[in-house]
Amino acid sequence: MENTDKLISPNEDRFNYVCDFIRKVGKAAHRYGSTSIQLESYLTNLTNSLGYQGIIKVTSNEIIFSFQLDKHSHPLLYLDLLEPSDFNMHRLSLIEHLIQDVIDQKVELAVAINQLLKIEEAVSPWGIIPLALSFSVAGGSFALMLSGSLADVILSAVLGLVVFVLQPVISQYGGKKASKWSPIITSFIIGVLTATAKIYWQEINIVTSTVSALIILIPGFSISIGLIEVFNNHVLSGWSNIMNGLLYLVKLFVGTWLGVLLISTVHQLPVTNESTPIDIVYLYSMLPFILLALCIVFQISKQHLLAVCLICLSSLLGMVGGSILLGTNFGNFIGTVLPVVLSNIWSRKTRQPNSIPLLPSLMLIVSGSIGFRGLAYFSLGEIIAGQQSVVQMFIVAVTMGAGILVGNTLSRTSISL
Repeated sequence: MENTDKLISPNEDRFNYVCDFIRKVGKAAHRYGSTSIQLESYLTNLTNSLGYQGIIKVTSNEIIFSFQLDKHSHPLLYLDLLEPSDFNMHRLSLIEHLIQDVIDQKVELAVAINQLLKIEEAVSPWGIIPLALSFSVAGGSFALMLSGSLADVILSAVLGLVVFVLQPVISQYGGKKASKWSPIITSFIIGVLTATAKIYWQEINIVTSTVSALIILIPGFSISIGLIEVFNNHVLSGWSNIMNGLLYLVKLFVGTWLGVLLISTVHQLPVTNESTPIDIVYLYSMLPFILLALCIVFQISKQHLLAVCLICLSSLLGMVGGSILLGTNFGNFIGTVLPVVLSNIWSRKTRQPNSIPLLPSLMLIVSGSIGFRGLAYFSLGEIIAGQQSVVQMFIVAVTMGAGILVGNTLSRTSISL
């Protein structure tokens, strides 16, 4: 009797492997820091490079895949939910390298899919102690940037370390809702510790210390990327990023406010005394450590360290130089254009994602901290100062968006993660 079961042809078998591979690449790359606009272009180009047709749409929380074996076949649709990004540039670099090997036919698809699983378990290039210290350095140095006192800098550095310790603890014991509760729990504990410290150290400025300690978590980059996506007609993804960023910002503020409120109901907090800001010279002397801390936070591979630090430095120089010439907003604009141009050049030369140097560079400009301070001013009854800070947050985001558009116009962008 003749077997009438439909057999899968070798071409269909390869097609299924390609679909599975691209889906896994998309989810992993988004988790490691690739933006929606980059990911759409990259995955579509990757599908074409592997010999098939595909349309991919990416938002902040899902990817829609449409694959076709050929132009006469029916499209195969997938909808995959995305995990929050954790900005691991080392793993993003490994994915880019693996994909190049697949395109060059150095690695079989089945092997590549297994390699993706191994990349998820790749060891940090820096280790736990340098990563913890980088959170501390980021907190203390940002307090310096905000003209904080010695008390603010020391407390922010210590609390930055607390923020680092809390993340894996909340993730371990928070269950499936850990990602939703993490910002509130973390900021609540920071608020409690800051208010408690102020009882014994009156020079502490609660707003400066809390925003500096939480700076790594503040989602200004998400808001800026959302505006850029809206400018590029990625309206759904753009507004999703903006709203997610604002919601995360509100969670951080609410947690901090509740923590400070709890302590203030138990013990009256002293009025902040006039404190002397630390000399700006100390900020300049800390610059190499600040750049190194940023690279460690974003898990930059050691082989890329020097290039990324130099591109981050270009962002700082652009901000300072532009601010001297035409004011702060122009400084933010130039401080965005320079790293975008240099990141694109670096990406073309190394065949690595331009996100690797660009994300830590833009971290120096992000507007979320301004919005956080604006909410803090509102809670203190300083309505005008709060309104000015919130408006300034969006102005910074817009200048960053304009800087990225101009930078990509001045330098040819390569299709990368």
